[in-house]
This record gives sequence, C-alpha cells and structure tokens, in this order.
Amino acid sequence: MAARCKWNSEEVIAKSAQQAKLFPDYGPQIEARTGPEVLNSVVTGSAKLRDTQLQNTDSRGDKCATTESQTNRLKATAAFLSTRRKAIAKRYPGDAAIKKAFGISDHLNNTSVASVTSAFKRFITAAEADPAQARAAMVTEEDVARMKQHLADINQNEGSQEGMKTTSKLSTAERNAIQCDLEEAMVKIVTAATLVFEDQPEVVALFKSTLPATKRSAKKPTPEGDAE
Repeated sequence: MAARCKWNSEEVIAKSAQQAKLFPDYGPQIEARTGPEVLNSVVTGSAKLRDTQLQNTDSRGDKCATTESQTNRLKATAAFLSTRRKAIAKRYPGDAAIKKAFGISDHLNNTSVASVTSAFKRFITAAEADPAQARAAMVTEEDVARMKQHLADINQNEGSQEGMKTTSKLSTAERNAIQCDLEEAMVKIVTAATLVFEDQPEVVALFKSTLPATKRSAKKPTPEGDAE
C-alpha cells in the first residue's frame, strides 16, 4: 500500500527547510532527545523531496512531449491507410461486399489507437485474402507490408507509453515515502522542542511554526497527529 502523507508537498519542502535553519542554534539540545539521525532526516529528507519534485515536473513535461509526438505519428499513419481505403472505394464504387471486407465504411478516428489498429488489421486481412483485388486498386504488396510495419510501430509505442506510466507510478510511490519519513521526523523535532524548551515558549513557538498548516487533500483522511 502506498504511503499516505498528511501535508502538501510544496509546504513540507518549505517548512522542513525552515526547521533545519533552527538547528545551528537549538540542534544540540534537540539531538539529546531525538538522536542525530532525526535531525539528519529533516536536512537530507528536505533536499531529497525537493529533488524528486523537480524530477517529477521534468517527467510530466517529457510525457506530454512523448504523447504529442505519438499522436502526430498516429495521424500520419492513419492518413496512409485512408489513402489506400479511398483507392479501394474508387476502384469498387458499387461493390458493397469488397468495401465491407476492406472496412471502407468503418469510421476511422485518427487519434484513437484502437480505431487505427482495428482498421489496419481489417484492411490487411482483406488485402492478403485477395491480393488481386488490392492490386487492381493499385494497392501493392509493398503497401500492405508498410501497413504491417505501421501496426507494429503503433503497438511498440503503446508499450513505451505504458512503461512511462509504470515509471511514473513508481516515482510517485518513492516520493510519497520520502515525504512521509520527512513529516514524521519534523513532528518528532517539534515534540522534542516542546519538552526541551518548555520554559522558553518563544522557542517552542518557533518550532511549532515549522509544521505545515495545510493538510493534503485525500479521499481517505488520515489522523492528524500534530505535536502539541
């Protein structure tokens, strides 16, 4: 199950950096309660979360560019098929059976992978079943071979797109784990500060101000667990 964080990631990055700035003055007293690893978790976790956030932004840009490129290729591929379909329709204007076999009347959505691949398969099947009919419409074996290659390319591109989706999910899981660990360390620091500096309320207030105020939106809310 993916880790569920409490706060908005941008605010966690900002607040954890704010908390780390207090360590030079108050870190030694806090460390006596928490151990050095908790302070280190805040410092390193803040940097890691910031880096993964930047990487995620870059990844979204890459995916948008990839999707646009794939859509353009799909349109070009559909145009190649559409030209050959028109050739069949012109050669056999009154032959409903042949036009049906080649899928001439079927709607072709040039931005839909399912629509384009289905149309390609139907045309290829008909052309291979009766090559003479296709040749009579000036659709050659080379055209059919190119259609098969286009179909293979579409399937390969779809596989690449699914791979990017999987990578994105893994990156999100990793980012959430880093953030949840960072949030836990931040709360521990504030809890320790309320004990160590109980006679210095102004210092306690400084540390409490380093916990984010905006809760992360989620379908299933989690316990707040804010330090007092």
